[in-house]
Amino acid sequence: MDDDEDLLEAVGELFQMFGFQVKCRQSVETALELLENEPIDIILSDIRMPKINGVEFLQKIKEKNPVNPKMFMVSGYSDFSEKDLYALGA
Repeated sequence: MDDDEDLLEAVGELFQMFGFQVKCRQSVETALELLENEPIDIILSDIRMPKINGVEFLQKIKEKNPVNPKMFMVSGYSDFSEKDLYALGA
């Protein structure tokens, strides 16, 4: 998930080239809606986004299911260390 449409599309296409089934979303709201309706194994999410950031998104996901889906956080810059993100369940 990323709010940058071009980056979202490029990363999605890259994963599809490697045989992954990809569902791209530009907002936390639409991603949470998807998670309510479909099983998802892995989430790749930006940390820095408008409205709800990736860490808040992670917390919402882990409130519902602390184990799955697995979540990876990416960002060019973050206020959170890897250790902080691992402690939150990323």
